Amino acid sequence: HVVVMQFGINDGIVRIDQDVHEPRVSLEVYRDNLQTMTRRLKEAGVQVVLMTPNALFWTNENKARWSGAPYDPEARLGLDVLNAQYADAVRWVGWKESVPVVDVHRLFLEYDAGAGDVNADWLLDGVHPNAVAQARMRGALELRVEQLEDTPDGQGFTLPCGSEQDRDITHAQLLPSSLRPRRRY
Repeated sequence: HVVVMQFGINDGIVRIDQDVHEPRVSLEVYRDNLQTMTRRLKEAGVQVVLMTPNALFWTNENKARWSGAPYDPEARLGLDVLNAQYADAVRWVGWKESVPVVDVHRLFLEYDAGAGDVNADWLLDGVHPNAVAQARMRGALELRVEQLEDTPDGQGFTLPCGSEQDRDITHAQLLPSSLRPRRRY
């Protein structure tokens, strides 16, 4: 049995358009909840696959709605400032619990940094993936689930982008150096 978990955008959103100035769920509570669910599923003998939330991008519409702290309307990724931290929390839980992670956040960032235009090609509104993006995300997930048979210990995970050399790396290689374990992978 496999359970796939991907959530975080609505947890970490700050609805400044509704005069709310804190995320719906704090980063710490989000991380702890994700880790608890992951542990309980593993204890029940379920293979867990985590997926990071996708990156968020400004559009004229969401900029008019959400311009203000904690967001930076002048920065290309100014809408993604908190969401990126929630994606880091997913990576951390994946590393800590030795479960695979499909890094959708990185997939979106790499596509945007390349020849693609995320807003035009993959997002309906700067936040919600369209059918093209969902197909890419599904493909990345299917690839990772297929590899579960080849990685019984669950120590590595597959990135849905980059070169073949970049595809199989450990959780620790995506963590900030301050959070990386001391043992070598």
